[in-house]
Amino acid sequence: MVASKLMTAEELARLPDDGHKYELIEGELITMAPPDHLHGMRQARLVFHFVGYADDFGGVVTGEAGFHLEVDPDTVLAPDVTYTRPERLPTGLGRGFARYAPNVAAEIDSPSNRPGERRRKLRAYHEAGTELVLFVNDEKRTVTV
Repeated sequence: MVASKLMTAEELARLPDDGHKYELIEGELITMAPPDHLHGMRQARLVFHFVGYADDFGGVVTGEAGFHLEVDPDTVLAPDVTYTRPERLPTGLGRGFARYAPNVAAEIDSPSNRPGERRRKLRAYHEAGTELVLFVNDEKRTVTV
């Protein structure tokens, strides 16, 4: 068995924009195809519902922004939509990956999802402090909480 080098969040941030979407799970680089049009429509619908619920618009994040949830090995996930209560948001948000866990993370299933990926993401979210994780599957018309 050949051990591969684990990637850090800093190395992930320096990857060139090649049209793919990347995440890190325990230092392992996960490569995904860019979301398709239908995925984008589903994401917009979720944003609409999240913003309707949000106490403060600053608490809703979309566009698959990265959340740096674990360090050494690093985990950086890019959920489709998140909600964070205003009191949990750090002051002075800047560029780079968010260094906090959202209260709610929603992930829309894609054909590129790998076996076991949900379980690994769920563990990472919960260990970082995310209280609720939603996995939306349009083909099956289900939401797994």
